[in-house]
Amino acid sequence: FHLGNALKYVVRAGKKGPALDDLRKAREYIERWQDWTGRRGASSRGVGWVQPRDVADAFGLTDWRRGFVACVLLIKDTSSDGMITPALRLLDEAIATAEAAR
Repeated sequence: FHLGNALKYVVRAGKKGPALDDLRKAREYIERWQDWTGRRGASSRGVGWVQPRDVADAFGLTDWRRGFVACVLLIKDTSSDGMITPALRLLDEAIATAEAAR
C-alpha cells in the first residue's frame, strides 16, 4: 500500500498540482513503509512481481523517475532495504531540484 502510493505520487508529480507537494508525499509514504516494516519485523513480500521497465514505459517515465520506479518495484521483502536507499536518494534529489526551482 505505502509503496504503491509512493509510486503514484512520483508518476503524477506536477500533473495535478505542484510537483514539490507530490514528491514530498511520495517520500512520506516511503518513510511510512519503513516504519511499518520496522515494527512488524517480519519478512513480507514487496512488489517485485512486475518488470520496472514495463511500468516506466506504460507511464512514459523518463529521467530519475525510471530509476525510482525500478528501485521500488525491485524491493523483494522487508528484510533488506537495499533498494530503498537509492530510491530515497533519487527522491531527495528531485525534491531539492523542485525546491530550487520555486
